[in-house]
Amino acid sequence: MKKYFILYCLLFLSSCFIISGSYPYAEYYRFDIPSDSLIVRIKELKKNNPQYNVITTFENGEIGVLPDDYSENFYSCYFYIKSIKTTMFCVINVSKEVKDTQAKIGFVGITTSENFASWKTINTKELSKEDNLKLKKFFEALILDKLGVWEKDCFFK
Repeated sequence: MKKYFILYCLLFLSSCFIISGSYPYAEYYRFDIPSDSLIVRIKELKKNNPQYNVITTFENGEIGVLPDDYSENFYSCYFYIKSIKTTMFCVINVSKEVKDTQAKIGFVGITTSENFASWKTINTKELSKEDNLKLKKFFEALILDKLGVWEKDCFFK
């Protein structure tokens, strides 16, 4: 019986990483709305709070807002937090398998550089435990709370 319990626990814990796809270290948060609705809320938040937009210089020399990006499976978005001079990178899984279920946004990493060459991944040794906790609290208070009711997706992070 003890073997089955341990096996069950290991499978449960590993499922959090499997679900997270290409971003196994991301801190995931769940909303009780479809991913399309969460993306609309993110766009509205950034429209109503332009300070969260990332201003960048493009290859052609023009300066503008870094656009959010769609790939086949992920919607990528960026939030600039001026008070700590940090850009936060997040993803939402938009693959067909999860499109109509609860939306999950993953807080992936941060950079304090304008050229995006120095990304640090959340929940890794690239950031201290204190910095990880502080950054998650900023993300939760400044971004997630403004997007609606949310909860952490995995209990062990």
